[in-house]
Amino acid sequence: MISKAAVIRQTILLSGAISVFPLVIYPSRFGFPPSSLSPAFAIAEWALYVLIFLAALPKLSWRRKLACGGLTVLYRLAVGAVLGALVAVMHGGSLPKMIWFCLWMYTPAVVLHVAFAPFVLRPVFGQVWRRGVRFAMNSGRDTAAARTPGFSFSTSSPAAPASRGRLELNEISFDAATSWVGEFSGVRMSLIVDEDGLVVSQWSRQTYSQDADFWAAVTVETTRFHQRWPADPELVDLRRLEVETGAGRLVVRRAGAFWLAVLTEADAGELVSVRIAQAVEMIEKHYQDRYHTVRSTGLEVSHV
Repeated sequence: MISKAAVIRQTILLSGAISVFPLVIYPSRFGFPPSSLSPAFAIAEWALYVLIFLAALPKLSWRRKLACGGLTVLYRLAVGAVLGALVAVMHGGSLPKMIWFCLWMYTPAVVLHVAFAPFVLRPVFGQVWRRGVRFAMNSGRDTAAARTPGFSFSTSSPAAPASRGRLELNEISFDAATSWVGEFSGVRMSLIVDEDGLVVSQWSRQTYSQDADFWAAVTVETTRFHQRWPADPELVDLRRLEVETGAGRLVVRRAGAFWLAVLTEADAGELVSVRIAQAVEMIEKHYQDRYHTVRSTGLEVSHV
């Protein structure tokens, strides 16, 4: 999956290319006959784009495919208007006339823009309208489903921790746990969040460095959703949660008294689950070693 920044760069570069290329060959027509199209052509153009998106974006709803077609028409008109303005500046002539000429009458430009517009915008639409939510839960009580009519959930074991390689036991800390997950190339952010949504530790790539509080709030809200179910919330011991969003896949794991939230690329793969499982073990061990004695006395401690 291409990152959002890469999609933006790609779209800008391709838009500039298809805007400028007809300017290089202007006024040659390369054998194309003069065009006499009118704005009514935009309707047929919109229908063509919708058909293309039927094949290119099959998972989108019909409403979104229709919207994609309309936005692509507007994009094609914008690119044509930019070309018309460049022609007016470099070759002279009235700006409105040159824009109209490049939008409807200069056949090489019209063909190029119509042919490339949907494929330039396809990655953008795929990023904007990529949606879906998947929940994966581990239950601490095997008999909960039997005691709650009409309610069921899956019970799957998390990936077993693998060897930590160069990670030494004396390096274990909350920061080490988030950094350990962050070393995986597909990870964008990792957080340790307490029950109140406060960030205990965080690691993030530069693009996401200002988003920790937002994702901490998302983590707490998503882990509390089962409390609104008709069933007794105590019957459900939430251990693991996955949510697919437009920003990537959010994986939330219970780690002792905290939640470990990891934002990854959508296609990060299953190996990231190994890192997450290792980080959970590190968090639980660090909390047990550092705070167990204090907790046993009944004193309240802050997480540092």
